[in-house]
Amino acid sequence: MRKRIICFYNILLLLFCIVNIPVYAYKPSSFLSVDVNRSEIPQGTSYIDLLVPVQADDQAYVPQKEESESLIDISDHSVIKIENTSEIANYDEAYYSYLFHFKDSTISVYTDEYSDTVSVYYGENQDLLDYLAKRGKCKLAFVDAQGNIRNLSNDFQVKNRMFKDFTKLEISNNEVLTVYTVNAYRIVFACIVALALTAVCIVAILLIRQKSKPLL
Repeated sequence: MRKRIICFYNILLLLFCIVNIPVYAYKPSSFLSVDVNRSEIPQGTSYIDLLVPVQADDQAYVPQKEESESLIDISDHSVIKIENTSEIANYDEAYYSYLFHFKDSTISVYTDEYSDTVSVYYGENQDLLDYLAKRGKCKLAFVDAQGNIRNLSNDFQVKNRMFKDFTKLEISNNEVLTVYTVNAYRIVFACIVALALTAVCIVAILLIRQKSKPLL
């Protein structure tokens, strides 16, 4: 009887550990970032917009902003604003401009004087990746200072994989590529769950065998 109580206690302890392990102890960035070499940016591009499949009945949707927030021009680092009569502001072919039609949208540009790489951050104060992961495919739009679309990218998705977290986008050979980082915490958690379930099965088998022994 005492052995059964100890075994039962061990099973409960294992289950308690499984439930209380912090699966997402590591939390990746919640904003979307894009790294692109200047040689990959179409001539005349002033900023790179994100085209999202946001719906008109979505809480994040904004019908039309009067004008964009201030933006840093990628080409010369000047401050620009895009009018709401521009092509990008009125683009609605299954996608909408993140800058004009997404609530509290922010687009930040970061450059390094020692590198030709331009980094663009979208939604630094939002859980934008969580939103995009539920909305399917997106695009990037290369836009000039007057709001005209110079080029559109291929479709891409930002959904996480089983043991990998979406990290950022990179543009190479005119194609948007998704970059992932291995989530070691999720792998460790999966291993612990597998070991715990194995231990539970072994304990259960031992209990069944002990119970089935004939009485002397």
